[in-house]
Amino acid sequence: MLKNISIFGSTGSVGQSTLDVVIANPNCFKVHALVAQKNIDKIINQARIVRPEKIVLSDESQFDDLVANIKKHPELKKTQILCGEKAVTQVASEQVDLAVCAISGMAGLASLMTAIQSGSHIALANKEPLVAAGPQVMQAAQTHNVILYPLDSEHNAIFQVYENTNKNSISKIYLTASGGPFRDLSQDQFASVTREQALKHPNWSMGPKITIDSATLMNKSLEV
Repeated sequence: MLKNISIFGSTGSVGQSTLDVVIANPNCFKVHALVAQKNIDKIINQARIVRPEKIVLSDESQFDDLVANIKKHPELKKTQILCGEKAVTQVASEQVDLAVCAISGMAGLASLMTAIQSGSHIALANKEPLVAAGPQVMQAAQTHNVILYPLDSEHNAIFQVYENTNKNSISKIYLTASGGPFRDLSQDQFASVTREQALKHPNWSMGPKITIDSATLMNKSLEV
C-alpha cells in the first residue's frame, strides 16, 4: 500500500535525500506535497519526477515566476501551485501518512505543529523546534497519537539504539563531534580564531548559522 507523504524543505539536503528514497521505491510512496522556500528550478525538477499533488513555496514573491515556469511543463498541469506562509500551514494541516519536516531552524516550527495536529506521523530533521518548544511539541504528539521519527544523525542513531536494545542496559551515551575547521587546533590557538576561519567547514556546506554552530560545538549543545 502506498504511503502518502509531504516533504517540507524538499530542496534542501534532507529533502533531496528523502526524494532519493521515494524515487528508488515507487511502489511504496506517493508524494502529496513538495514545500520549499523559493528554489523554483529545483522544486520543478523534483515535481517532474515524483508528480506531487501540490507544490508550495513559502516566498509569495515567487508565485508569478513559479506559474510561468510550470506552464513550460504540461506534465504538471494537474499539480496545484500555492505560495506564502499560509499555504505552507494549509498543506501541513492536510493529514498524510508521513510528513518529513526538514525546514531549517525555527522557521519549521509552525508547519511541524500543524502537521502534528493533523494527525500526520512526523520524520523530523531539524532540532531547533524541540530546543525551543520541546514540551509543547511532545505533548501535541502524545495528544494526537503521532510518532516522531528523528532524522538528525545523532538523534536517529540514539533512536535506533533504544529501539533495538534493552533500555535498562544503557547507562550512558556519548555524542561525538567532527570538530569542524578547528579539529586540529590546540586550546591556546582558539583565542585568535576568526569568523572567516570558523565559516570554512572542511566537509560540508551548511549555511553560516549551522557552520558556526559546528565550529563552536554549539550544535552539540542543541543536540543534547
